[in-house]
Amino acid sequence: MGADPTRGFQLADALLPLTGDDVVLVFVPGRHNRDVEAILTHAERTGAEVILVTSSLDRRLGDRVLVTLPAPMSDTKVTGEITTASMITDILVTAVAGRSVDRSTVTADLLTQLRADLDEEPSRGGRAR
Repeated sequence: MGADPTRGFQLADALLPLTGDDVVLVFVPGRHNRDVEAILTHAERTGAEVILVTSSLDRRLGDRVLVTLPAPMSDTKVTGEITTASMITDILVTAVAGRSVDRSTVTADLLTQLRADLDEEPSRGGRAR
């Protein structure tokens, strides 16, 4: 199966609003690829800071990021990079949310409502999933 040709366009769309006021969280387990390079280059252009989460690329990319968080693979290989990435994401989200509790609460409530709306069957005129 070939690469998804829309993937690059979607990444470009996501990077477009990036400014020097932003921080980009980049998960790069072990491969430095074209997408990672585009993110780092655009962050450098805009002045956005980058937090890198990686199992092995800290030496290669460390001078291009604000901070590197190690995400080592398990010795047993029972847990993979997804487990570590999920834990780091939860920790960072909790830390950021704690800085603006009111905004975080409103956003969490809205997210819950949107998810509930997306989970419901359309009432009229729409197609059922």
